[in-house]
Amino acid sequence: ATEMGVGVASSLSENRMGSCGRVVKGVDFKISPSDIEYSLLKHPKIEGVLAVGVPHPKDGEWPAVIVVCKEDISRKEIIDYIAANMSEEFVPRGGIEFSDSIPEVNGKIRRCIKEKYLPIFLKDLKNKD
Repeated sequence: ATEMGVGVASSLSENRMGSCGRVVKGVDFKISPSDIEYSLLKHPKIEGVLAVGVPHPKDGEWPAVIVVCKEDISRKEIIDYIAANMSEEFVPRGGIEFSDSIPEVNGKIRRCIKEKYLPIFLKDLKNKD
């Protein structure tokens, strides 16, 4: 967990999401990060989530998520939940990281936080290959 911002808990508890202009572009798919976010926000153990695309050398991008938990949840539980509720391309093969908060500006998620986590996701991907 990290120190990442203030004012997040109230908007996350209302299940509001930031603007979703990005698309995760794989070789065979294009998905909206907001679809993953909205699905995961329905999980009783998850308070907030940010989905991003992580570059993959062969597949374009893979989805990855940064999760704020209400209570402990494993990466496997998150993967199983998405796999049970969404199609395969939504599974966060790019990684899952946990955080205490996700920073917002004017009630919108700061998607630039991806830059903080990108080295972690890329290291994890390298270890998978």
